[in-house]
Amino acid sequence: MQLAAANNRLQGALGSERTISRARSLAALGLCATLSAAPAHAGHTLSREQQEVLSAWLAGSPDYRGASEADCDCAEDIQRMRAGFGGKWAAVPD
Repeated sequence: MQLAAANNRLQGALGSERTISRARSLAALGLCATLSAAPAHAGHTLSREQQEVLSAWLAGSPDYRGASEADCDCAEDIQRMRAGFGGKWAAVPD
């Protein structure tokens, strides 16, 4: 009798582990599907909509402003990025 009860508990535990495993697999599949549907372009400039949102926020936050190239001492770095590094590191014109 004790063996049968232990067997039932084991089957119950395995069943819930299978359910959890399936749920994790489905969640991972859903995440992959969502990410693959997103646009792959990741530019270095803001879209028109993003610029509008930023401008509105900056208008209400007078202690902040948009950064510019003049804010850093990195003209050579910027030039190298715009020229590209070859291979899989293409030029970033913006």
